[in-house]
Amino acid sequence: MAKFTADEKIQIVLRYLNGNESYREMGRSLGISDTIILNWVNQYKQNGLEAFLKR
Repeated sequence: MAKFTADEKIQIVLRYLNGNESYREMGRSLGISDTIILNWVNQYKQNGLEAFLKR
């Protein structure tokens, strides 16, 4: 599984929120599970950018 930086995760989340692609379409194009994208989006909605900062 590919490791994504915090910046990459944020870009993916914003791409989803601002675009017309589904989780499944994005997952397929990025080579990752759509569930991962769904989790990132939910984390972002709950915690904003801080969701991806190292603790």
